[in-house]
Amino acid sequence: MLDKFGFEELIIHPPPLNIFTIVFLPFIIKDTFMRAVSTVFAKFMFWVENIFFILIYFFFELLMLPLVFLRVFYNIAVLSNFLTFLPLIILWIIIGPLYLLYAVFQDMFYFLKILCDYQLEEQHYRAQDEEEFKQDKIVIYNEVIDVMRSILQLFIKKKEKARSLSVIKILK
Repeated sequence: MLDKFGFEELIIHPPPLNIFTIVFLPFIIKDTFMRAVSTVFAKFMFWVENIFFILIYFFFELLMLPLVFLRVFYNIAVLSNFLTFLPLIILWIIIGPLYLLYAVFQDMFYFLKILCDYQLEEQHYRAQDEEEFKQDKIVIYNEVIDVMRSILQLFIKKKEKARSLSVIKILK
C-alpha cells in the first residue's frame, strides 16, 4: 500500500467495483501517467463508494422528520402551561416543518463537507509526521553533539593527565 506509482489502486477495490480499474490499462506503461490517473481514480472511487451512504443518510433523515415533528409537538403540549400552549403549537405547526427541512439540508451540508475534507486530514497528518521526523532529527543531532563534546572533554582530561604524569617523571 506504500506504492508511490499508484499501482495499489489496481488491487484494493473489491468486486464489482474493480470493474472500473479497466480505465488503468492504457496508463500502466508509464509510471508518471499511472500516478496521475491513480490519484483521480482514487477520488472517483471514494465518491462512488460514498454516494450510497449519502443517499441512505438523506432518506433516513427524511423518514425521521414526521417523528421529530410529533415529538416536539408532544414536548410542547406536556411542558407548556395553559397560556403559552396555543401560541406555541400554532407556531410549531407553521414554522416546524420548514425548520426541520432546513435542519436536514444543514446536516447534509456538514456530512458532505466532512467527506470532502478527507484529503485535508491526510495531508495534515503527513505534515505532522514530517514535522515530528524533523524534530527527532534535531534531538538526535543535539545528542550526537553532546556525545562528541563529552569525548573531547575526555581526551582533554586524558591529555592533561598524561602531561602531569610526564612532568612528575621529569621531576623525579
